[in-house]
Amino acid sequence: MKILGIDPASKRVGVVVWCPDIPKILHTIYDPGAALEYFREIDLKPNYPNFIGIEMIGHYGQGMPAGKDVFDTCLFIGRTLEILRTFQPNLIMRSEIKMHFCNSVRAKDSNIRQALIDRFGLPGVKKSPGLLYGIKGDEWSALAVAVYLWDKVK
Repeated sequence: MKILGIDPASKRVGVVVWCPDIPKILHTIYDPGAALEYFREIDLKPNYPNFIGIEMIGHYGQGMPAGKDVFDTCLFIGRTLEILRTFQPNLIMRSEIKMHFCNSVRAKDSNIRQALIDRFGLPGVKKSPGLLYGIKGDEWSALAVAVYLWDKVK
């Protein structure tokens, strides 16, 4: 079983391929261009993901401005959906992930990161790496998407 979690963005994207059966993180990507290339080649790989989850942009409140980054992220999500259409990706709202891990829509990225550490253990160091060793930046959010999807599917 493999789950692909995607945290879309215009400049830094988080992509994690997670194997919950082991559990083990098999692959991470941080560059949007490399992510799109990986998505284009995913059906050519012998063990492509069983499930794909993409964090979806939601409404952030009345009067909140949406800038270029928000619209660029929407374009990235659209390109990703087009490339992965045969896999029927799941669009997951950030609020669902916050509620799942922290029981609060007010949770921050650091709270979700801590919930993942509580569940899987400390990242560790190079000499003694843990399951989460090497995860950085937006990859934490992508892992949260993958774990959330697994919890909902199993």
